[in-house]
Amino acid sequence: MSGLPTKNQVGGFAEIERWMAEQDSRQPFDVHVGVISGDGTLLQILEYVDCDVENYVTNLFHNIVFLPYSFEFGNEIRNHVLLNCVGFDIDFENKPTAFSPESIIHEVSELTPLVQIKLGVLPNDIQCKDGQTSMLRPTQDSSVCINDSNVLKMLDRNWIKAIPHEAQTLETISQLDFVPTFTERAKSFNIKFFDGNFKDGIEYTTFSNFYPFNEQHIIGIEIPNYEFGSKPEFILESLPSKDKQAFYDEVKKWKDETSLLKEFDVIVDVITDDKTILQTWEYLTCKIVGYELMLDENLMLVKYHDQWQPEIVEKSKFSCSGLDFKAGINE
Repeated sequence: MSGLPTKNQVGGFAEIERWMAEQDSRQPFDVHVGVISGDGTLLQILEYVDCDVENYVTNLFHNIVFLPYSFEFGNEIRNHVLLNCVGFDIDFENKPTAFSPESIIHEVSELTPLVQIKLGVLPNDIQCKDGQTSMLRPTQDSSVCINDSNVLKMLDRNWIKAIPHEAQTLETISQLDFVPTFTERAKSFNIKFFDGNFKDGIEYTTFSNFYPFNEQHIIGIEIPNYEFGSKPEFILESLPSKDKQAFYDEVKKWKDETSLLKEFDVIVDVITDDKTILQTWEYLTCKIVGYELMLDENLMLVKYHDQWQPEIVEKSKFSCSGLDFKAGINE
């Protein structure tokens, strides 16, 4: 399975964290996948039984041969999980869901404000049940349903009555864009080097791509891949830049095979546009094992500089003795 890492998946990231940490005591689980039509009808349920997580990676996907999940041309960060299951079944349901006309939910106001926001309704357009008023929190782009008896009190606290732009129905909600924005989904990587020759640590925001790998290749290209329990290795790709001079000093020590080369730790934060950390890959006792500088003129790849022309790209490979994966905080 693959998708766009988002804030509402942090609970799932916590399960990945637990799964990585409890290699000897983890228990298998079941997975149900629903196939839903455009009018909200549940067509099929794929049932996977007694599953184990074998592989999990996060990486920047920029291959134009495949359509982006965000429906936007360009790079996007994806995550991928590989499950190995004992059993499989399929059930053809053809039943209505919460967004089909026969649903037991007949009004948008029956959905909580949080659910409406997750479905793409704007804060001003949130609908509340009878006896409640939609109000906007001060300094926050969120809406809450307040009992009518408390409206004056909230106005005194600088809350604002929501003024709807457009009345939403269940039918219009089902047609909204469900693709999460960059404030909801992973946008970039924040890389921190610690210990060794990096002393108190140094932080970079100019590495464009990160991905774990375990020596799997297709036509000489490393495939993002981390099998649980395997040796932690990863790759960083970026455009060469002035701010990475301390890192280049370490690359030179590796190339010259000097005694000054020391092992270090690396922390990779996967963050949204509002700097929320979705997940953290903490690599322990690492060393550089490869560095390449190349002119990328591959027409199949969206360029890191977001222009349709060749670019100079550097690729750095690392091998480490340990890995801790941590879920971020859903704020």
